[in-house]
Amino acid sequence: MIDIIYKKEDWNKVLLEIGKYDFYHTYDYHVALAKKGEIPILIVYWEQEKKIAFPFIKKNVYGKYSDITSVHGYLGPIQCNVDSDFDNAGFKSSFENLLISENIITAFSKLNPFIKGQDEVLNALGNIEAIGELVYFDQQMDDETQKSFYSRNTRRSLKKLRQTATVVERKTPKDIDDFIKIYHQTMDRLGAHKKFYYGNEYFDRLVNSNLFNCKILFAIDDETKETIAAAFATHSCEICHLELICTNEDFSKYGPSRIVYDEARAILKNEQIKYLVLGGGSGGREGSLMKFKSSFTQNYIDYRIWKYIAIPDIYESIQTDFQKSVDSDFFPRYRIV
Repeated sequence: MIDIIYKKEDWNKVLLEIGKYDFYHTYDYHVALAKKGEIPILIVYWEQEKKIAFPFIKKNVYGKYSDITSVHGYLGPIQCNVDSDFDNAGFKSSFENLLISENIITAFSKLNPFIKGQDEVLNALGNIEAIGELVYFDQQMDDETQKSFYSRNTRRSLKKLRQTATVVERKTPKDIDDFIKIYHQTMDRLGAHKKFYYGNEYFDRLVNSNLFNCKILFAIDDETKETIAAAFATHSCEICHLELICTNEDFSKYGPSRIVYDEARAILKNEQIKYLVLGGGSGGREGSLMKFKSSFTQNYIDYRIWKYIAIPDIYESIQTDFQKSVDSDFFPRYRIV
């Protein structure tokens, strides 16, 4: 059986029943990122003791037709009681028929390499492509083993930073305002897209969610009491993310974010937590951001996306000549501008 869930309480219930999910899969995160006219949905399939849940944002295409896509992050389906022997024929048929009946032309998702069972669920359904790598801390390692992978430059910088700065955890409304200010300044320096300029409503919703935990870490200069760097981290089930990192421009030459990375690694640990995800970076392992992250850990994992066309004739017919001919991997092609 398959159904679409729209309400928060029903969405939360499914995630808790499945038991293993990332904060990206939650209703609160989807609502925080949904734009006007976009609808967060959770497609839920169950077959005896097996359950599969697949979150999306539903967007209008034209007329009665729509498509479903990922919010920013690492998503894909979550499941319980799906193993390597799982026959996904029932899910595949139900999912395909649901999309056709709902006039959904295409589906797209950014997959989560830390969630088990996604390959089994999506077997022979659409296409999966590897588009890069993520780097992460293995939080099952002890502290000394983790630190043994730090580069010489990172160890040297941390030693200096520990002599002049202290990391504290805070998340009062004023602290959130302080974080947003430094975060927006960092986005300005990077020339980031406006969609990444998250505001108070975004942070308030995430901080107050009851399906995952958030930590805001501030590195404070001991002498001036100024914030020199900060991080917004999330924790759900086995997975933690250093989701947002920002630095005070006045202290950027000291590389102050290093002390935040190190402190997050140290405090986001318990028997349940397996991964602290640092994310990826443009240019792959040769890009400056990935080189910086790999100065802490060299655990890499493929980052993949999933594409599916549910109504091929409509998919082709609504593309312009330009969209059909342009050299691009963008999906769906009818949204190329």
